[in-house]
Amino acid sequence: MSDAKKEDTKDEPAPPAEEVARLREKAAERDELYDRYVRAAADYQNLRKRMEKDVTARSEDLLLGLVQGLIVVLDHLDLALRTASKGARENLHDGVQLIRTEIEALLAKHGIQPIPAEGKTFDPKVHEAVTQETRADAKPGTVLEELRKGYRWGERVVRPAQVKIASGDKKQEGQKTDADL
Repeated sequence: MSDAKKEDTKDEPAPPAEEVARLREKAAERDELYDRYVRAAADYQNLRKRMEKDVTARSEDLLLGLVQGLIVVLDHLDLALRTASKGARENLHDGVQLIRTEIEALLAKHGIQPIPAEGKTFDPKVHEAVTQETRADAKPGTVLEELRKGYRWGERVVRPAQVKIASGDKKQEGQKTDADL
């Protein structure tokens, strides 16, 4: 060191022993907190990766169960087609109905349910009105006919039901006729 630097360090008083001890304690606390932070961050990353892996595995298991069920249904369709080609057409309707029932049961097993439509009040959240018919014997807004089934998965609509709804006659719609005057 140069003489000027030696003189500068000689003029500074040495820190008191308590101050040195306090600084060492704070440094140790800082190091401990940093170590805890690093471990917590690593634990969080591991948890996130494990959760993603679990969600993926569960989704794959659900899909696999659905696919396995559909393969059985395909087997029954193949059998129905072979039976129909051999001339036993009278049993074809029953076979196809059985396959339809199996598909509905498979969907229900996975939480997919048909949306009730006929006779219900039209609900745009679950029904899609494709036509309407004036009917004196039906309350306006009532579903008269289900044209295509709708399905939901829990509260989520997979596909809305396509329906025909009742519209009121002119008198029901608020128009007065000559007899009312």
